[in-house]
Amino acid sequence: MLNRNYLINARNNKTQNSVSIQAGITRQYYCSLESGGKGAKMSLLTAGKLAKALNIDIGDFLKKEEKYMRQAERLMKARKLEEKENQTR
Repeated sequence: MLNRNYLINARNNKTQNSVSIQAGITRQYYCSLESGGKGAKMSLLTAGKLAKALNIDIGDFLKKEEKYMRQAERLMKARKLEEKENQTR
């Protein structure tokens, strides 16, 4: 999947653990969100908590998340098309 680079960059010198604690989510869930693992989606509540923990304006955070989701969707479609093409060969 596609990394959420905006989360990685926003962390600066903070650890994944410290961000997850500040946001009130588990480190495993935060890592999954950051790495895009298993198509990890986040709720609006989680987005708000992360925006606050990372000191990002919620509007800016949501714009970055929307951009990420569009990129991830395009990547998934491209991979499915590639798989389909490989099956017909």
